[in-house]
Amino acid sequence: MADDEVICGCKGIRTCLICEKQGKFSNQQYSTSVEKIPTYLFCNHCNLCYRRTNLSKTAPEYQTTGSCIDHGMNSGLQVKGVKVVDNFLSLQEELEILNNIDLSSWTVSQSGRKKQDFGPQVNFKRKKLKMDNFKGLPSYCRKVINKMNVNTECSELANFRPVELCNLDYSPDRGSAIDPHLDDFWLWGDRLVTVNLLSGTILTLSKDELEVDVPMPRRSLVILFDDARYLWKHEIRRQNINSRRVCMTFRELSDEFLSGGEKEDLGKKLLDIALSFDDSDQ
Repeated sequence: MADDEVICGCKGIRTCLICEKQGKFSNQQYSTSVEKIPTYLFCNHCNLCYRRTNLSKTAPEYQTTGSCIDHGMNSGLQVKGVKVVDNFLSLQEELEILNNIDLSSWTVSQSGRKKQDFGPQVNFKRKKLKMDNFKGLPSYCRKVINKMNVNTECSELANFRPVELCNLDYSPDRGSAIDPHLDDFWLWGDRLVTVNLLSGTILTLSKDELEVDVPMPRRSLVILFDDARYLWKHEIRRQNINSRRVCMTFRELSDEFLSGGEKEDLGKKLLDIALSFDDSDQ
């Protein structure tokens, strides 16, 4: 889909370049003034963090490789629950998936993003959901989920059965970003899984006046679980979007909706619908 829309979807304190050009005060200052905050870089290869020195937080080579210089000397901060699988998709698989994604219309969202939601309609404040319009995850997800199950580097995804897919489209022309947040705990389960398409970026984790930058190279898969899922907020900063980026985020059910949980029956219905896969996108 051509990135030619100039519609702003920002509400409240959220801003993007579109509404800022129309006079709305930017809320992005906090994300560019980080020099006083201890910042670490996460190494995708030894899964440890090292202190940022003179390496630019937006360096394209860091977004591409995400590797420290000397794994043996990397004995600093550790974050439990971050896994990055490089080259999870091939170039051909990425192209096929993107072609399928762009067959569906994009909805304007906040902070310069566009989105596509496939899952139940949820009211998190009232803890209610509707499944009337949910026909299943798009059929192109089948190969991606199957690949998670057979990839030996994805052992953390044993028995991963997603019931929701959120596709997000980021562009530097819109000043796309997503603010620091924790995903919902009531409906969504222990693992958040993102497949990163078209360009690399940096996922910033924050907790207790600390920040950790996690590289998300193009065609990589990123899993957040354990402390990274429940204790560290995560965000994508505007300055770390250098070209169009599309990400696919998959979410599974919480224990409340699984076998033995209070809403087990509802969870079974959701799983049956989600994993029946909707072929209407073909």
